[in-house]
Amino acid sequence: MAVDDLVIRIGGESGEGIVTTGEILSRIAAFSGYEIFTFRTYPAEILGGHVMYQMRVSTHPVGSRGDALDILLAMNQEGYDRHHGELRKGGIVVFDESVVQIPEDNDHVLYAIPFTDLAKSIKFLRGKNLVAIGAMTRLMQLPFDRAQEIVKRRLGKKVELLENNLKSLELGYKYVEEHMLTTGSEEFELPEVSPERDRLILNGNEAAGMGAIAGGLQFYSGYPITPASSVMEFIAAHLPKIGGYMVQVEDEIAAINMAIGGSFAGARSMTATSGPGVSLMAEALGMASMAEIPVVVLDVQRVGPSTGMPTKTDQGDLNLALYGSHGEGPRFVFAPINVEDTFYQMVNAFNAAERYQVPVLVLTDQGLSAQVEAVDVFPEKVEILDRVRPDLEHLEGRYYRYQVTESGISPMSVPGQKGGQYTAESLEHKITGAPSHEADNRIVQVNKRFRKVETARKEMVEWPRIFVRYGDENPEIGVMGWGTTYGAAKEAVERARAKGIKAAVFYTKLLSPLPVQQLKEFADSAQVILVPELNYTGQYASLLRSELGIKPEIVHRYDGLTFTAGEIFAKIEEIHAGLTGAKA
Repeated sequence: MAVDDLVIRIGGESGEGIVTTGEILSRIAAFSGYEIFTFRTYPAEILGGHVMYQMRVSTHPVGSRGDALDILLAMNQEGYDRHHGELRKGGIVVFDESVVQIPEDNDHVLYAIPFTDLAKSIKFLRGKNLVAIGAMTRLMQLPFDRAQEIVKRRLGKKVELLENNLKSLELGYKYVEEHMLTTGSEEFELPEVSPERDRLILNGNEAAGMGAIAGGLQFYSGYPITPASSVMEFIAAHLPKIGGYMVQVEDEIAAINMAIGGSFAGARSMTATSGPGVSLMAEALGMASMAEIPVVVLDVQRVGPSTGMPTKTDQGDLNLALYGSHGEGPRFVFAPINVEDTFYQMVNAFNAAERYQVPVLVLTDQGLSAQVEAVDVFPEKVEILDRVRPDLEHLEGRYYRYQVTESGISPMSVPGQKGGQYTAESLEHKITGAPSHEADNRIVQVNKRFRKVETARKEMVEWPRIFVRYGDENPEIGVMGWGTTYGAAKEAVERARAKGIKAAVFYTKLLSPLPVQQLKEFADSAQVILVPELNYTGQYASLLRSELGIKPEIVHRYDGLTFTAGEIFAKIEEIHAGLTGAKA
C-alpha cells in the first residue's frame, strides 16, 4: 500500500540495538529524500529495560511523532505486548517469530520474520537488528544501496564486524523479497521522492553543538549529565579543530564558574546541563548577572524534581530558568522549537549574552536532544554580535567598567588590556567595580542592569527567527506555547483549519525578556487561547496570565512523553464545540 506518511515504532530490550536500528533506518529514509521525525525513550539503567524508538517518515515536512502507529517492529515479546494496542486498524506488525508469539489478530497485518534464526545462520547473533533493518528496507521499498551506505557510515569504525553486519542486512532484505512479497502479502511503501536535495541529518544535541560553534564558542566547560552529555561529546570532537578549548570538570558548580572565568578572560563561553545542574549553578548565574559577564547555559530538560526520570522528556524548568536565583538580576532565556531552530537559537543566545553582557539560558529537552530530523544545510556564516569593548578614550583616564549608560550596556575590557583593569565583584559595586553598600549607588546600579533588559526587549524582536506564526488572522482558537510542543501544535491547527475551525499558532523563542507586545497582539486577535505544555502546573500559561492578563485554556501531559497532534487537536475541537454552543 502506497502511503505518504508512516509512523513506525520499534520496541525491544536495552542492549539489543533498538536505538541503532531506529537511527540507521531513519537515516536510510532521510538520505533517500524523505522527511523524518524521531522520538525515543529508554531506561535510566546502563543495561536492561525496555527501549522504544519511534520514527515518522513522510513525503512532506512533519513536526511531531505522529498519532496511531502504522507499523510496529517488535524485537521481543515485550515489544509487542506494550505497543500493539496503539496500532491503527489495518496497521502492520513486523516481528521476530523466533522469540515473539502473537495470538490471533484479525485487526492487523502480520509479518513474521525469523530475525534471530537468520542471524544465527551466519553465527552472528548480535546482527539480528541488522536483519530487521534489511527487512524493513525491502518492505518500505527503500534503496538497498543506500542502506548499505548508511550501515558502513554508522558502523564502519568496527571493521572486524562490518562484513557480518552487511551480511545480516542482506539476509533480512532477501528474506522479505523471496518469502513475503511473492506470497500475496500486502506490502507498504512510500511514493518515490528525489534524494538530490543537500541536507543534514542530525539530532537536537548535535544542532546545539553546531550552533554554539557557529555562534563563536571558544571555551566550553562541562560535567556529564543525561540527557546533555552528547553536547559535550560533540563539542569535544569539533571545537579543538578551530582552536577552541573544552574541559570536563568535576561537577556543575565548577562547570559554570570556569565558563564565567573563560568569558571574563574574553572568550565566548558556555556549558550544558540538565535541571539538577542548573540548580547547582544558581548562585554562579547570579554572580554573572551582578558582574555583567556573558555566559551561555544549555539546559536539556528532563523529568524532575530531583533525579525524576532522567531519560524522559519534560518542560518543567521554565520557572527555574526565569526565576531560579536569590535576589534579582537580568538573565535571558531562549527555547528552540525543533532541531533546525536549535542551531539558530544557540547563535542568538551567544549574540544576546555578548551584546547585553548577561547569562543566557537555552531550554531544550530530552525529546529534542535525541530527535533526528533532516534539515537544510546551515549557512557558512552567521551574524556575530560582539560585546562592547572600551576604546582609547575610555582607557586614557580612569576606566569605569560599570559606567551608567542610557542602554545599560557598558564597555567591557579583558585582562591585560592596558588601562582596562577593574574588579569583577559578586558584591554590589560602584562604577569602578569596587564594592559598595551605599543605598543610592545600589539603586543606580540595579536600574542600570535592568535597563539592558528593556534595550534588549526593543532590539531582539527584530532578530531573526524569534517568532513563528501559522494560521488564520483572527482565529477562534489561538495556540500559544514554547519550545518543542510547536510541531504538534502546528499540525493540530492544520487539522482544525481543514475541518473549518478558524485557528492559528504563535510561538516566541524568546522567553526572557518576554516580547509582551507581540504576544498580546496575537492573544487579542483570538477568542480563546490554548497553551500546550509538558508539565503539570502550566508554567507558561501562568506567565501569560500574569504578563498579558488573559485566562488561557491548558492541555498538558507530564508522563515523560511528547504530545501527539491528535491530543492538541482534540482540545481544540472541545473548545470550538463550547464556542459554538455558546453562540447557539
